Amino acid sequence: MKYIKYIGNSLLTIVIVLFAVTAAVSFFSGPKDEGLFGYKGYTVVSGSMEPVFSTGDFIFVKMTPFENVEAEDIVTFVSDEEIVTHRAIEVNEEGLITQGDANNIPDQAAVTADTYIGELALIVPYFGYVVVATQQPLVLGGLVVLLGIYYILTYVDVAKKDKQKV
Repeated sequence: MKYIKYIGNSLLTIVIVLFAVTAAVSFFSGPKDEGLFGYKGYTVVSGSMEPVFSTGDFIFVKMTPFENVEAEDIVTFVSDEEIVTHRAIEVNEEGLITQGDANNIPDQAAVTADTYIGELALIVPYFGYVVVATQQPLVLGGLVVLLGIYYILTYVDVAKKDKQKV
């Protein structure tokens, strides 16, 4: 029983840290924001890059210099006030020509240094669904209440055992 509780506490701690890091990165991920430690995070909302990543995945984007991008790199940029992540299929004097892996034709406008955000660094499958859900006040409130109950039960149990030993 002791090991199960230890494993449960460890898993809960990992999940909480993952949520906290993701929330912090997401908070600083606006197009004009600096990011957090050189990274930004986004929830994937379309299937244009399948099978590399899918709707509902969460991606971390490393803010790298525009000049370092090469053909075949997966880049994130602003297009028509939307955040887009597609593959650079060509680098030319206009900028980057991009295309979603699941799309038949390249994107209309070239990506320039002004619209470029960074390169794909990490994909967390399905975690975007969790991020979106926790942005709902009711869900977030419910999670806070559940975590509070869990910690109260955990520490009340420990306090009772400590009292019994005394």
